Amino acid sequence: MKLSFSTRHAGADSFVGLCDKTAQYGFQGFEIYDAAREKKEHADSIFHSYLTPGAKRKLVNRHISLCALTWPQPVTAATDPADLVGYVELAATAGAENVILSMDPVPENIAAILTPAARRAQELGVMVLLETAGPLASTKAALGIIAQVGSAAM
Repeated sequence: MKLSFSTRHAGADSFVGLCDKTAQYGFQGFEIYDAAREKKEHADSIFHSYLTPGAKRKLVNRHISLCALTWPQPVTAATDPADLVGYVELAATAGAENVILSMDPVPENIAAILTPAARRAQELGVMVLLETAGPLASTKAALGIIAQVGSAAM
């Protein structure tokens, strides 16, 4: 696991500024909290498709990586599985290894919500990680969801 930080409370004027801060402080990478916000706030964001190759070079040149994308709100019964699949695809395109999800409470239909994203993640080589806090603070609870989804990408 790489030493990284979340952009949830770490501001930067630009994507390149975020990369520079990451390298300057000795981190190996960062987790983008809310890809839509990142794209909106930074004109040079890795999520602007025409800038993705250049943004990836900025990461490589600084010997850092985009470690994860964090889904910005808890997964609920109303979460559209297609939106999660899209987030997984966005992570893969940007070169992020992981997508991080939280939930509180755990929806009864969690397997139906997560399975399409986990299957797509497995195809793309991305891992779907569960934030082990709140109702998932116990190993048993997290393993229960992983077993329901039944994908090596969980």
